[in-house]
Amino acid sequence: MAADSERVTVHVSLAERSYDIVIGDGVLLRIAEIVTPWYERLSRGGTAGRAAIITDQHVAVHARTVANRLSTAGWETVQIVLEPG
Repeated sequence: MAADSERVTVHVSLAERSYDIVIGDGVLLRIAEIVTPWYERLSRGGTAGRAAIITDQHVAVHARTVANRLSTAGWETVQIVLEPG
């Protein structure tokens, strides 16, 4: 687990399916600055990408925040809203 003054990153180690969970105040508002370096590493230099934001109806307002922030940073986004449960 890595931490800085504003957020905590928890690494979920699943071999080739590993991923990070970022927890903290203001993370959704800073999503583009958080995911762009990760994308640049994986895409070997690309600066913006495409993202599918999958959520359920209970937290869809947060998915819209993420989509708006990524779109502002040049990302192409699509939102998929599922029924709860």
